[in-house]
Amino acid sequence: KIDKPKVHEQACEMEHSLSDDAEESLCRFLKYPDSCPDDGKIIPPCDLKIDSCADCISLHNKGLEEVGKHKQNLVSINKLKDGQNGKISFIRGGHKVLQRLLDLGLTPGTKIRIARVAPLNGPIVVSVRSSKLAIGKGIASKVFVELEN
Repeated sequence: KIDKPKVHEQACEMEHSLSDDAEESLCRFLKYPDSCPDDGKIIPPCDLKIDSCADCISLHNKGLEEVGKHKQNLVSINKLKDGQNGKISFIRGGHKVLQRLLDLGLTPGTKIRIARVAPLNGPIVVSVRSSKLAIGKGIASKVFVELEN
């Protein structure tokens, strides 16, 4: 058993020494975690050039290991403020999460605007196409955008 104060330090050392293949496998094994269990900080999206974790699973199942890299910095929409704009570039999660977001019209390549962020743990109102959607912060944390002016 590892002492709790040493866990974060050792996890950080391990993170920086993992191969890309090991990192991708660990992500799949842990079922695409959104936040660090140690300090609760949001885990940034992976840097593979894919639209969702479901795509990663599909490519991995087909035997494709290296699919490229993201070139831009992405931020989850639950971190945006009222009036900020972005283009959806990545969705974290398995098939159920992806399908739910696709049903809402939140798809990679779609431009969005944050219409309103409710206080506390209230929903985020997102303008997408000609509609407004209220989504919970949990699902919002799975949608990553490239910021736009």
